[in-house]
Amino acid sequence: MGRISVEQRLLVKQYHEQGMSAYHISQKLTISRGAIRNIVKKLKNGFGVEDLPKSGRKVKLSQTDVRRVIIHSKKFPFDTAPAINRSTGLSKKVSASTIKRILSDKGLPARLAARKPKLNKSQIKRRLEFAKVHNIWTTLDWHKIIFSDECRIELNPKTRSFVRRPKNTRFNPKYISESNKFSPSIMIWGAIRHDGRKVLIRCTTSVDSSEYIRILEEGLPTIYNHRYRLQQDGAPCHRSKATASYLQRKMIRLLDNWPAQSPDVNIIENIWHILKENVKKHHCENLEELWRIIQLEWGNIPSGTIEKCYASLPRRMKAIISNKGRSTKY
Repeated sequence: MGRISVEQRLLVKQYHEQGMSAYHISQKLTISRGAIRNIVKKLKNGFGVEDLPKSGRKVKLSQTDVRRVIIHSKKFPFDTAPAINRSTGLSKKVSASTIKRILSDKGLPARLAARKPKLNKSQIKRRLEFAKVHNIWTTLDWHKIIFSDECRIELNPKTRSFVRRPKNTRFNPKYISESNKFSPSIMIWGAIRHDGRKVLIRCTTSVDSSEYIRILEEGLPTIYNHRYRLQQDGAPCHRSKATASYLQRKMIRLLDNWPAQSPDVNIIENIWHILKENVKKHHCENLEELWRIIQLEWGNIPSGTIEKCYASLPRRMKAIISNKGRSTKY
């Protein structure tokens, strides 16, 4: 039941003084008999029908102050609670913790920001044009594309670690997560096809034109034929004269006009994420063990996962158009 107003309490008092029973007052005012009895009890103890003073600390911020905090946060969403406290001139009234609580109560808690490539106007335009051209493509059209890319996997990737420890033992070696400034890593190249077929090649050096051609020589015969087109991004080794000459000589067809800074379109990025997360669970000791685990986890990626990525491509085109060429959730 909701709060009983002062006017209703006055009526309860009036009817009670007239000798009316709690049952009849309840029927007349549609208030529960328990609430009627509580009001009558307070009247007998010498209290009135008005609200009693509330316990607890008084509110320090006015509604105007709260609105100022909300407006500032919406205008500058990356500002921290202490920064908002200072900028709004409320630091002498309340602490940053109060600002955090206000923002959380108003549906603006601190959340982890999504990391997406920075896009310039030209890149946004090209992404939008690409999406509009391919928006009419069905999943079957996308099945004719082989997606490829390079990826670097570190032996000791930087991750946030949580530990359960007693108080005041933060710097005990037992509870410290150690990190390396430079972690050894393996560069790999991979390609996927709609039917679940995939290929993985270990890069022997930094990927320049000659290394990229070697990778294509080794990897493409296992996954490519004339019915497909190969997707590749605009990396220098992909666009070099030597690579272009090789692709032309081998009559390898490409997906044209691939937009720069578009990992949300290249579905192999989702496969890389799955691969890295699975490899991370093994805690490898050296690069050879890391390579063995990479191959193992690459082989364990289900073909159904790749099929779902292909099925998402029409939605990705629509998302880019809806967001006017800017980054999407993919």
